[in-house]
Amino acid sequence: MARKITREKTKVGRPSVFSTSIGNEICARIMEGESLRSICQDDHMPGQRTVFEWLDNDAHENFRSRYAHARTRATEVFEDEIIDVARSATPEDANARRLQVDALKWVMSKRAPKVYGDKVTQELSGPDGGPIEVKGGGVSGLLNAALQEDGSNSG
Repeated sequence: MARKITREKTKVGRPSVFSTSIGNEICARIMEGESLRSICQDDHMPGQRTVFEWLDNDAHENFRSRYAHARTRATEVFEDEIIDVARSATPEDANARRLQVDALKWVMSKRAPKVYGDKVTQELSGPDGGPIEVKGGGVSGLLNAALQEDGSNSG
């Protein structure tokens, strides 16, 4: 009688089913300033496409909010990194360090624009930089003119 040999099948490939532990690790590593691309290069991590699918899936709303929070918090890590990069610059590598700092500042301004973005203001001025003249009495003048045309203004 021949014996049948059975082997347990081992999973091959990257995880594609969401798990809280993998989601927690991704968020923790993002918060430490690591890119999603580098995280997903690890063999035990899902591919970027899978993570994006998890983020788009309403069933993983908790992961989506933790991921967004982690990306925002990573800007604080980048702030510290900018200081370290600037302090360690030498005359020989100053241009490369400047490029690193500029790239980090750009990412920070996009992830947390209220904190790290450029402040944009608009100022309106009249001719030669002077005040804006309102002719015709402003809004009340326009309202009065409209009422007079209409015949509703008796006085």
